[in-house]
Amino acid sequence: MQDLSAYQITSYYERYKEVDITFNKKVMEFMQVIPKEIYLKCKDYIYPCIINSSSMIGARIIAQVDMLFFNRVKTNNNIVHLRFAFQKGDSTGQISFYVLSKMEQYTPFESNKPDLYFIDLKYNQHPPNDLVIILGTLIEAGSMIKKRKDERIAITPESLRMLRIKGSQAIFIIEDTQQKCLLRDISLSGAKVITARGKEEYLGKSVTLVLYSVENYLLGKMPGIVKRCEEIKGHEGFLALAIQYDEKNIPPEYSKRIIDYMSKRSFIDSEEKK
Repeated sequence: MQDLSAYQITSYYERYKEVDITFNKKVMEFMQVIPKEIYLKCKDYIYPCIINSSSMIGARIIAQVDMLFFNRVKTNNNIVHLRFAFQKGDSTGQISFYVLSKMEQYTPFESNKPDLYFIDLKYNQHPPNDLVIILGTLIEAGSMIKKRKDERIAITPESLRMLRIKGSQAIFIIEDTQQKCLLRDISLSGAKVITARGKEEYLGKSVTLVLYSVENYLLGKMPGIVKRCEEIKGHEGFLALAIQYDEKNIPPEYSKRIIDYMSKRSFIDSEEKK
């Protein structure tokens, strides 16, 4: 979860509160949704559900319910609680919370499935900051991936701290062999590393860059191809490799770190210009 200021959270809400996000497979992987932990609660009754889409002001869910459910909701002034649950990046915990909501309407999901419904909810309160951050980050991610996917982040002590990457030393795997390397820069679409010259031919070869977080857990394995291989002047024993990632297999946690960094860096730069 990003550590954002109250100003940034408010900015997310004001800009994106009405943007409706469909919870497809790719989106759910990026947000690390825990489907089994999501449900609707009315009084003391719990109803498992699927989130079809959500904004910061409401959601559409799919639930298998009967008329007894609708009667309970009606006697409760149409008030329900929608529970969200997301996995933390380190996979050792989760972020979960309830959003107080009002049931606006419901429609059958399919005519041949009488107990399966689309249920439209409107949030009765400002959503938890966690939801604003998660949805806001996702929306900005889509924009950044399109506009800034090739923007390079130079590896410095400051960028490593903001990215929460363990260090500039890393490894990449080529032909089932681990090779040490030094990160020079990274982006949403690739990385540039320095490695010792070996017997292997690197250009055009498939490689996997492996990175760890400062919390010492695996941040991600980024498969890709070496697109350029250059000698380093004055250092004949070393080569600079430009790796282009396989975009379909970039770990969500890696992408989130890059997007988080870009968002914070843009905010810091804009504040310094004032």
